[in-house]
Amino acid sequence: MSELLDRLEAAFTAKRPEYEAFVDNLKALLQNLLEAGEIEVVRIEGRAKGLANFRDKISRPSKQGKYHALEDITDLAGLRIVVYYQKDVSSVIKILESNFEIDTKNSTNKAKEIEIDRLGYQSIHYIVSHSAARRGLDENKRFQGMKAEIQVSTVLQHAWAVLDRRLRYNNNAEMPDAIKRILFLISGQLETADILFTQVDDEVFRIRKEYGKKLREGQVSVPINVDSLTAFVTSSSLVQDIISSAKAAGLMSKDRSPTSEVRDYSRQKLVDILDGAGIKSISEFENILQNLIAEFDKIFMEVVSELVPMEYRMSIFAVLRALMFFSDDRNVVQAAKDYGAFSGRTRERILAAYGALVQGGSV
Repeated sequence: MSELLDRLEAAFTAKRPEYEAFVDNLKALLQNLLEAGEIEVVRIEGRAKGLANFRDKISRPSKQGKYHALEDITDLAGLRIVVYYQKDVSSVIKILESNFEIDTKNSTNKAKEIEIDRLGYQSIHYIVSHSAARRGLDENKRFQGMKAEIQVSTVLQHAWAVLDRRLRYNNNAEMPDAIKRILFLISGQLETADILFTQVDDEVFRIRKEYGKKLREGQVSVPINVDSLTAFVTSSSLVQDIISSAKAAGLMSKDRSPTSEVRDYSRQKLVDILDGAGIKSISEFENILQNLIAEFDKIFMEVVSELVPMEYRMSIFAVLRALMFFSDDRNVVQAAKDYGAFSGRTRERILAAYGALVQGGSV
């Protein structure tokens, strides 16, 4: 048996760089698939198993006789996808099942395995390999026969797993009943919170949909908040013109959704600017933009010229924040300066673009 373990360890040592490359390959693919599926993730992380962990795994008494070749070990490459809500976990699973070959024998879904009257960390562990179509691609041929374990969890499930590993005893028999009781209560509270967060997200979606309906019907007197601004951006033809001009100037990426990867920070900053300027309704905000409509192309080209070399491409909410510096309403301009629309070099360059246009008589 010792000879077999030595042979497995030598084989993994030699092939570990390939597993590291496999992890990078899968991580890039997953990022593309999840972005195409419009699933917002907290993080995707991965690594090849360390040599010490590998040695410990194959040496355990419970594993004796299980591994005869490196291919028998299915978690030498591991990735973790952390999402916000439980419904996102289901969406990720569909993407995995549609794009990879799943080793169902070695995959686990603890959400299904936990008894109905029990609570706990409901993890998803899928053992995957490239599909036949992807195995035929030149960049994937080196990964023939290789498998990876992909774990999928919500933020709260991930937090539970991290803390559970830190507090874990060698086995349940060693754990005092008082500790078991506390952990049971915590797991139940986290599971409840997961369900409630999903309900909140669904309610936010409903509210934004209702705002969008009102705006499409011309009811632009709705109050300004993060949700009404989001609905305005996705339903306004005026904003679509702004997006087109910004993309043509190179201020926004041409190959991404204008609202993708936008955090509430950027939206909230726009709310803060408008509130500071006394702008209370979408109709008032729309009027500010209407007054700038003839200058969109000039403004964006000047901003781009000041931002080159650009460190990033702006989201639509950042573009709208930048436009506030060019308003003919002095209260709006002052609010843009006062309420943290931008900072550092970006702020300086936007102000320089404003100065250049003022001197040229454009605004």
